[in-house]
Amino acid sequence: MLDPNILENKVMEAKRKKSEPVAPLSPTDYSLYVPSCQKQADKSSCGVFALAFAVEVALGADPSTIVFVKEAQMKDHLKGCL
Repeated sequence: MLDPNILENKVMEAKRKKSEPVAPLSPTDYSLYVPSCQKQADKSSCGVFALAFAVEVALGADPSTIVFVKEAQMKDHLKGCL
């Protein structure tokens, strides 16, 4: 039979490990690069642009070189991808 105290200790240890940071970050552990990039023409396409840029960056593209020429069709394209 499994001792309930052992199980409780294992659960508590797992919770503690999950909440601990892997390594503490200091301001010198990273750098921030904010490239100039295309902005949406309207005020309602920010989510579509964010997703489009995220996909491009994940694929290794430089955001400063990307231009979405069919801006009006981006929402329909996203819906088709889902």
